[in-house]
Amino acid sequence: MGGVDFPPAIAGKRVLLAEDDTSARNAIAKVLRAMGLEVIDVDDGGRMLVAVTSYYKNGRSPDDLDLVITDVRMPVMSGIDVFKGLRGAHWKLPVIVMTAYVTDEVRDATSRYGAALLMKPLDLDELENAVVHALLSRAQAMRNCCNACVCRACRERRPAQ
Repeated sequence: MGGVDFPPAIAGKRVLLAEDDTSARNAIAKVLRAMGLEVIDVDDGGRMLVAVTSYYKNGRSPDDLDLVITDVRMPVMSGIDVFKGLRGAHWKLPVIVMTAYVTDEVRDATSRYGAALLMKPLDLDELENAVVHALLSRAQAMRNCCNACVCRACRERRPAQ
């Protein structure tokens, strides 16, 4: 973590972090902020869902978020349930799922919906690598999408011709 130069393309990206353990959430948020990321952190699945949907309700696109990082076991609603809901609504946000308890359901959901899976306790280098990979992959996908897509978010990102 210390002294690592991160790709400039990830600077200022918005990450939604959902973790019910306060000390873990604060430590992860600190790492993400040190990477130059904007962090929105919540402590349960219900608040995570509210945070994501409030972007939509306030006239912002879900594309205004760049990455979701979620614990699996949380109060109110599990990270997997929220993650499945996002994918069911066809939101293509990259997701990193963190857990100390890998179950068949977790493996199936992350595999089926294309999320990265990190084991707890987290290795900070592994977390940083997963975040950089997810954000750079999203940036490439958005560039590819924006060239052909007609959705409002892509139209707004396209340079004027």
